[in-house]
Amino acid sequence: MNAFLQHQITKHLEKIMKQLLIAISAMLVFASCKKGNDPVQKTEPPVQEFKKKLKTLNNSSNFNRSFNYNAERRILSITTNSNSSTSFIQGADFSVKTQSQNDIYELKNTTQNADGRIVKAERFYNNVFHSKFEYTYNQEGFLTAMQQKVISTGMVTIWEYTYQQGNLISMKSYDNGVLRYDHQFTYHTDKLNQFNIDVLDLREIGYMVEGNFGRFNKNLLKSWTYTQYPTNETKTEEYFYTTDSEGYPAKLELKIKGNTNIHNFIFE
Repeated sequence: MNAFLQHQITKHLEKIMKQLLIAISAMLVFASCKKGNDPVQKTEPPVQEFKKKLKTLNNSSNFNRSFNYNAERRILSITTNSNSSTSFIQGADFSVKTQSQNDIYELKNTTQNADGRIVKAERFYNNVFHSKFEYTYNQEGFLTAMQQKVISTGMVTIWEYTYQQGNLISMKSYDNGVLRYDHQFTYHTDKLNQFNIDVLDLREIGYMVEGNFGRFNKNLLKSWTYTQYPTNETKTEEYFYTTDSEGYPAKLELKIKGNTNIHNFIFE
């Protein structure tokens, strides 16, 4: 091959390579722009799974509770050593009945949304219709508001809930629009919440079990400060946990004004 022909072939190859590089660059720019214009995919938060369920709770005040489950591991009943018991009907007709020595408290006639969370319910005391409830949730599945209307008086109480990083950090309650209580919460961010039942009743629902009233807190409670109005009386409770090798709470030390109450838990 003579020098002139070799020179022409080299120039032709260089031209092809240059055109190829330009084409590849254009494709990369187009792909980058297309990726930037794609709508952000919404990712749902992971569903909380409780491999073990709370079986017993005993405290230093000699108040004991046992938790019983059905074959699907859904709560069926709670029994105590104080002549009271609570039973649950699971599913589309979710209801709760608590019976003590002299009284019967019921939450029934519930309505659920597409996610199986309670959005409406009625409360009865000793078979008398007492109040109506409505519940509101955010897109992440957390309870953000609860409204109670008392039938006999027309009193409307509203609870508002605020969350941060998967934990309830504030709860305020209003009676007919007037602020009555302001609750503030902090958490042990190094300890995951393994409770399938809200044994502390942080949201003042009374019956919060997994799934029925939204998502649970991500972490274990560290402190609870609440102020009552109009007296401005404030109290703080502190919570210290001992966990087992799997991270489940085995013991809780609850401290209020220098007094300590011990709670022991068994999960199965």
